[in-house]
Amino acid sequence: MSKGKKPYLVALEGGADAFIPHEAARGDVVKDERLDPPEFMLDDRIAMEEWRRIVPLLSAKGILDKLDVMRLAIYCQAVSEYDQVTRELKQEGFTYTSKGRNGTQRKNRPEVGRRNELIKIIHSCASDFGMSPLARMRLALGEQDDLFDFAKKINGTNG
Repeated sequence: MSKGKKPYLVALEGGADAFIPHEAARGDVVKDERLDPPEFMLDDRIAMEEWRRIVPLLSAKGILDKLDVMRLAIYCQAVSEYDQVTRELKQEGFTYTSKGRNGTQRKNRPEVGRRNELIKIIHSCASDFGMSPLARMRLALGEQDDLFDFAKKINGTNG
């Protein structure tokens, strides 16, 4: 059985096997572009640019919910910090030289590790919002079993 985000389900008459996805169970889906960012993000120019870029796109797809504000803010702030760290690395270089008892060594700057962490955060949040071809396909298909059925149809196999 797959782990991960559970679908929003509503019980029907007929017992445990009678569950269907239900739009109303999702919360307040944002159909327009008027989702306000959290106050702590307002002074971050790059994060706000990303917010203004992505909210209309996600709203148009009908997948943005008011419950998603914090996750979207994390994504936007990670994009902003990624931009900042990348600029620092371009200016300072990705490595530095260190002299020790083992001689001279080249080491990665700490910013390289932070940049890699930010890539993971951005990728995770982007996947949650369907910002990759595979994530969009998963959102469209729903359950993992549906994904396997889809793959079987593509490959022309029945079992």
